[in-house]
Amino acid sequence: MKQGAMGLKPVLHHFWTIQFALVIIFILAHQPFAYGANEDTLPWKISADQITHQQEPEEITAEGRVILQQYKQDTPTGLEVEADRIQYNFGKNSVYAVGNLLFHDKTDKLQASEAQFDLTNQTGFFKEATIFWQDTNLSAYADLIEKTDKKSYHFVNGKLTFCPPAKDKTPDWSIWGRDVEITLDDYAKLQHATFRVKDVPVFYLPYFRIGLRNDKKSGFLFPEYSSSDRDGIGIIAPVLINFSPSYDMTLYPGYYSDRGP
Repeated sequence: MKQGAMGLKPVLHHFWTIQFALVIIFILAHQPFAYGANEDTLPWKISADQITHQQEPEEITAEGRVILQQYKQDTPTGLEVEADRIQYNFGKNSVYAVGNLLFHDKTDKLQASEAQFDLTNQTGFFKEATIFWQDTNLSAYADLIEKTDKKSYHFVNGKLTFCPPAKDKTPDWSIWGRDVEITLDDYAKLQHATFRVKDVPVFYLPYFRIGLRNDKKSGFLFPEYSSSDRDGIGIIAPVLINFSPSYDMTLYPGYYSDRGP
């Protein structure tokens, strides 16, 4: 089977709903299925060099330039999944994907070399992965990203930055952590963190917490970086102290290489 198209309900916003839709496609890929007649359904198209189905264990595998695209009125919605190989296991309700893996919609994007995820619990891992969340303008990279809950991630050797993503370019500044926890719409926590300018370590923090929410919450804000002939390289680590919804204070402790703290 070279290509197919089928209808699915448009409940897709985050990566895990993309993955759920992917599984529905694979379950139906080996049997005839037409576009949904209901106005609330949107068709998907799957293409691959080869799609196969086996019984023991029951699995469906798509191989070679696998592309999944969602359509609305014959126009792509921008929601797309790509990989060299994707495998779905019926008994475990799990998906394994490998090779140039890319999940993206009009805002968020995830790239990885390999992934394994449990669709029942919405948990899994991504190896050598990069994520960009447009809502927070946060880019993250890690040797291993574990999705531990609907909005929670654990990174091993992770890097975070708010610098605009650029291919093959080191961000102007970033924070690296040996152990990183991210809860979307809440916070990011880094242990054994290192603040870097370009790729040069500048200072070390045993623990660092960054707020990712719009509402104010006491804690460190993201560091600010500067460079000048007079002061040299400057690092400022703002601290927000929130006393009440209408009253807060921000401190700006910093260090300048030519002036000191």
